[in-house]
Amino acid sequence: MNDISHRMRLRPRHELFCQRVTQGIALGWTQAKAYELAGYRARGHAAEVGASLLMKNPEIVGRVRELQRRGAQRAAVTVESVVDELEVARQAALACEQVSAAVAASATKAKVTGLLDKRNNDRPVTIEECQTSDEVIELMIEELGGEHEVLAEIERMREALIERLAIRAKLITHSSTG
Repeated sequence: MNDISHRMRLRPRHELFCQRVTQGIALGWTQAKAYELAGYRARGHAAEVGASLLMKNPEIVGRVRELQRRGAQRAAVTVESVVDELEVARQAALACEQVSAAVAASATKAKVTGLLDKRNNDRPVTIEECQTSDEVIELMIEELGGEHEVLAEIERMREALIERLAIRAKLITHSSTG
């Protein structure tokens, strides 16, 4: 489904929510924050619940994926152009016999393309790469700034999960009595 057909089916606020979710991925926003920034009024966990319900809508999920794909295509062009510029710099450095500058350009190309991580090439960089809970914890500490921040985030996630389970329990109870 193309960009126009998704936008024609979505309400304006839904479209704005999709755009905010996509922006939020890069900026570290939660879906609840995207929900609020799209103009929905919410208190407490209501924003999390509202965002969760919207993300169950196939039209919204499709639009978010479409926006992500477009953003990835733009980013790929940017990465490609940076790599091209670094190659020109590397070639110029070699022509001037500046080996250290050529090595620096090569190392930067490796970082830009993801071949070399600036933190430590042996450690996971994303949650998907983690294979143990210790690796997840280490990654969270690095991303959030410390153990206390990780504990606070885990507690927030725990509360959100409890709220989600409570909502599901209410829905099941309501549907079985109705």
